[in-house]
Amino acid sequence: VRIMMRERFSPPLHAVVRTITVALLVLALPVQAADDLDKVRGLLEEDNYRAAVIELKNRLQQDPGDKAARLLLGDAYLEMQSGADAEKEFRRAAELGVHPSVWRLKVLDALLLQRKFSDMLDLIDGAGEAVDPKTQSELAARRGRALSGLDRPAEAAAAYETALRLDPGNEEAAMGRVLLAVQGEDKDAATAAVDDF
Repeated sequence: VRIMMRERFSPPLHAVVRTITVALLVLALPVQAADDLDKVRGLLEEDNYRAAVIELKNRLQQDPGDKAARLLLGDAYLEMQSGADAEKEFRRAAELGVHPSVWRLKVLDALLLQRKFSDMLDLIDGAGEAVDPKTQSELAARRGRALSGLDRPAEAAAAYETALRLDPGNEEAAMGRVLLAVQGEDKDAATAAVDDF
């Protein structure tokens, strides 16, 4: 009787196999997800942005809360010069809890593509002082780009100087100084800026 009871209540072999298979698949999901993102990064490195966008959209259909995929999709749109789409993805990443240090500069670049200079200044002003000197330099350089776009060259020049003081290797700020000098038809200043660059 004891043997019969054991046989009666033991799960069928196929059910055990199915349970083990499902468990293994669940365990493999993070590895597969990481492999998929590596594939996308490879596409971005190859400048195959459209293929990367397709891969990322498919991934986000399955998991809209995937922060890494949101950021990579925004990066792809930036490379494609699609500022509005890039901004949307970065802001969604922000809503999902991604730290501002990850998305703030990316959003500024997306706004720059859209020529939303005032929005850039608002975002920079809201950053506060709790950022490292290199990030402060990047923010100052983008402030310069925004002010230049608003036709405020003197303020833009000051922003570029701040950026270079914080990080002498800031190429965007150095190039901004060159462009300001060229736009102002100041040949001596342009020459000096190019020499510094």
